Amino acid sequence: MSGLRCLLPLLLLLVAPVAAKQFTVRCERDSYYFLTFDTETKRMASETVQGGSYRGEIESMSDKEIVFVQPIGPKATLHYMRQEGAVDVQTDKLHRSLVNCIPAPTHDILSRWEMLR
Repeated sequence: MSGLRCLLPLLLLLVAPVAAKQFTVRCERDSYYFLTFDTETKRMASETVQGGSYRGEIESMSDKEIVFVQPIGPKATLHYMRQEGAVDVQTDKLHRSLVNCIPAPTHDILSRWEMLR
């Protein structure tokens, strides 16, 4: 029974982003970065470890995924796959890459969304 009590907080952390209106995930690709989503306003933002912050918009969402775009770099559609804990990046040139993500403490970056690039 004590083993189950130890697993309960971890299980709650893993399913929390599904129901949350605002949540953050930490993704790793070469380095790591954070994605913060607000499912109520359909806004999102990314933050790099180097200090870059970029805004984006949620195009659609379901229990399985959030589809979002950011107006930086090459045109890409990104899919945050909730159950898999991963981001699938799809560019115009049919290049795809999968990035692993884990739940993180919610960042307050969306309060500055209008000021982001």
